[in-house]
Amino acid sequence: MRTGFYLRVLRPGTVNTGNPLELKSRPESAVSVDLVNRAAYKVPDAAIIGQIVRAEGLAEEWKDMVSARLNC
Repeated sequence: MRTGFYLRVLRPGTVNTGNPLELKSRPESAVSVDLVNRAAYKVPDAAIIGQIVRAEGLAEEWKDMVSARLNC
């Protein structure tokens, strides 16, 4: 499986072709889309799921979904 990347919209607005996008910050606890996909759709790993549950800024729905995988 190949995944792209995820951007969180903090303030609605318009981005035009050619406008630069700049990463302003990344929390220490940030997780990749690939890591979340592996936890959600492959064999659950308690250490990875723990890392995802502690990730700042990740939607609670995603945290709940991957943590539920440990109980299946």
